[in-house]
Amino acid sequence: MEAASADRRPCLGVTDEDARRAQVAGLVAELVRVVQQVGQDAPPAQHEVIRHVAVVHALDLRAFGAPVDRVWIAQRTSASPAMWVTMQAGERTWSAWIPQSAAWVAQPLVVELLVRLHGDELEIDASLAGEHPILPHSTFVHPDGWWPAFKARELDGSTLGGVYRDLLYPAVAEIVGRRPGHVLDLGGGDGELAAALLGAGAATNVTVVDRNQALLAAARGRLTEGATVVDADLAAKGWPASLEGPFDAIVAVGLFESNVLPTAVARHVLEAARLRLAPGGALVITGTGAALVRRAQLEALALDVTNATLPAGEVRGATYPLYVARSASRT
Repeated sequence: MEAASADRRPCLGVTDEDARRAQVAGLVAELVRVVQQVGQDAPPAQHEVIRHVAVVHALDLRAFGAPVDRVWIAQRTSASPAMWVTMQAGERTWSAWIPQSAAWVAQPLVVELLVRLHGDELEIDASLAGEHPILPHSTFVHPDGWWPAFKARELDGSTLGGVYRDLLYPAVAEIVGRRPGHVLDLGGGDGELAAALLGAGAATNVTVVDRNQALLAAARGRLTEGATVVDADLAAKGWPASLEGPFDAIVAVGLFESNVLPTAVARHVLEAARLRLAPGGALVITGTGAALVRRAQLEALALDVTNATLPAGEVRGATYPLYVARSASRT
C-alpha cells in the first residue's frame, strides 16, 4: 500500500476525470468545426501517398459525449502536419483532407486531443504503413537526426527538450530513486536521462540501449562512470540477449509513442522488457505524445499499475502520460 501511494506523489495534480472528458468532448467539437471549415474533398495527387505511408490515430470517442463517435487521423509524420481525417457519427461517415497550409489550425487540436487520451481510448493503427513506415528517426524527415530536432522544437516559449529536462526526467528520477539500483533506459538516445538519473543518485548504474549511432556517440561522450551504452535495434527480437539483467527499474521516455514505434514492435519491446524486470522493480513509461501503451497491456503482464497521468504544470496546461508499473516482490 505504501509503494502504491508513493508512486502517486508526482501526480497529485491529476486531472479530474469528468473534467478530462469535458475537455476531450470540447476538443473534438472544435476539431469537427475546423475540418468542416478548411477540409477538402480529397488530397492532391502528390499527397495520395498518405493513404499508404502513414500512422493512423484511431480514436474511439463514444464514452466522451463528443459530437462524433469515432475519428481516424492519418499523417505521414508529426513533422508533416497535413492530414486525412475521417469521422463517424452514427451511421454517417465522412472524410476530409487538411492541407499543410491549413494544418496549423487543426494540428494543435489533434496534439491536445491525443495527449488527453494518452492511450486509454487510443489505438494506433500502423497497417497502412506497409513494410517501411516513415518514422521520425528517418533522416529523410530530419536530416540532422530526429531526437535533436524534436527536442529543439519550440513549445510556448520553451522547447520540448526543456519539457523533458524540467518535467519528465525529474518525475522519472523521483520514482526510480526510491530504490536506486541497476536501471535499463530503453531508447535512451543521447544519454541525457541516464545522466540525470546518475546525477540525482536515482541509479547506481544505467544501461542505455539505442540504435541511432549519432545519439549513441553523444551518450558515450556524456556518460562516464556508472553507465553502459549498448547498440541494439529494439525492433529485432534478439536484443534482450545482449543485456545483463535483471534490472531494478526499466525506463522509457519518449519511446512508446505513436510516431516512434509501430504498434507491433512496441508490444514486443514491452513484453521483452518485462522479462528483464527484477521482482519488485518498476517500469516507468512517459513522453510528450500519445502513448502506445495501455494500462490493460501492463496488467496483462502481471504488473501493478499505480499511476497513469502526470500534470504538466505550466507547460501548455497539458497532461502527459506517465505509467508506473511494478512487478510483484519476491516472496
